[in-house]
Amino acid sequence: MKRFKNILFVAENHKNGIEAFERAVSLAKRNEAKLTVVGAVKVSTLDALIDHKTVSLGALQQRLVKERTAQLEETVAALGDDSLDVTIKVILGSSFVEIVQEVLRNDHDLVVKAAENLAGINTTWFGSNDMHMMRKCPCPVWIVKPTRGHRYERILAAVDTTPGDSRQDGLNRMIMDLSTSLARQEDSELHVVHTWNLQGDDWMAARAALSKSEVATITEDVHDQHQTAFESLLADYEAQDLRMRTHLIEGRAGMVIPAQARRQDVDLIVMGTVARTGIPGFIIGNTAENVLNQVNCSVMTVKPLDFVTPLRLAS
Repeated sequence: MKRFKNILFVAENHKNGIEAFERAVSLAKRNEAKLTVVGAVKVSTLDALIDHKTVSLGALQQRLVKERTAQLEETVAALGDDSLDVTIKVILGSSFVEIVQEVLRNDHDLVVKAAENLAGINTTWFGSNDMHMMRKCPCPVWIVKPTRGHRYERILAAVDTTPGDSRQDGLNRMIMDLSTSLARQEDSELHVVHTWNLQGDDWMAARAALSKSEVATITEDVHDQHQTAFESLLADYEAQDLRMRTHLIEGRAGMVIPAQARRQDVDLIVMGTVARTGIPGFIIGNTAENVLNQVNCSVMTVKPLDFVTPLRLAS
């Protein structure tokens, strides 16, 4: 099934930018999607040159946009493929704000970009713009980190099948639709992970008044509820052409998912980023923050269908 129709690739001068571009191109071809390659002219560059009063603002913008457009045209021309529908665009400003506005303006259904180059910083971290994109962009965001090969050997889909959460059910299906589609395209092994636990102040207080057998019974009942919900989700994705392994693990997702990603040596994680509660569009879940700060692989983040970004189009 074709998942995307209008892909936006953010072209930046990162060392892994070529790999990210190749993945965007490959996905666009397989989905017969339109691909927009957007480059930025940094406002800080304009400010620095204007301070020297070497040229007017309008002339300077025109010159820099022309130079950046030529760079992008060269990148696209190197594909040597006229069958792909590619549009080149240059915008002023290189922050997440301009990219999200571009998504809103042209209804893109996926953003692909290379992870920010954080030389000298812990490589498990994502940069500020990357994190803001994953928080506020209304469509899925694929942040590409360098891989060892030309395809993803293993993909991890992080789902939350907590019983009784209809909003999360819809998000789970988006995660599964995307991860299974990518696993087929990449011929990847797919690991589907759901975590469960009985932690919390109320539970800990109640546990003190229960016997060991009562605690064991409650724990087993909760496990069975999660297992039933997990199996119900997975039943719709059983197929002979998928190499799928499932993991129902007791523990906190923010710790279990990064550990499982390392254990399985995954190349890509597909996960949701919005908390169940909070101001719509503003709050990224603590679990997502914890996971993103601990993994050193590519990540595709997904939001619920009712997500509303706090950013608005510039007037």
